[in-house]
Amino acid sequence: MEIQLKGTSRKEHVSQTVAQVLIAAGLATEVKPEPRMVEETTWSVFSPTDPMYPPFIQWKCPNCNYQGQIVARDILKPLVYPVKHGSGCQGHEEFIPETTVERFKDLYQAWERRGRPQPKVVENPKRFFFQR
Repeated sequence: MEIQLKGTSRKEHVSQTVAQVLIAAGLATEVKPEPRMVEETTWSVFSPTDPMYPPFIQWKCPNCNYQGQIVARDILKPLVYPVKHGSGCQGHEEFIPETTVERFKDLYQAWERRGRPQPKVVENPKRFFFQR
């Protein structure tokens, strides 16, 4: 436990029992760690440039520096599993925000409706020969 001796700026790490005795005697105060600024996870929906592949969701946590991608087949399941953060976030689990899922579904429906490339029609080469 970290304590600060009264009347000084000196801070010391001592055992919890020693700290409790010094604090009870009025000789020290407990130094509490400053709260960390917690930033929110960023969620993005991407549509690949190749129309063969469906859109996907990418996420990144600035606190634990974990990031990942969630493919369409995992997003479209009835039960969406949470993403797990790293040790910097104590393994926190987070679900995809509803606004991100809605944006994904819009892009996915557009991807399903897209005009599939049609095979090129090759004309019969015999047509161009002189026939008798």
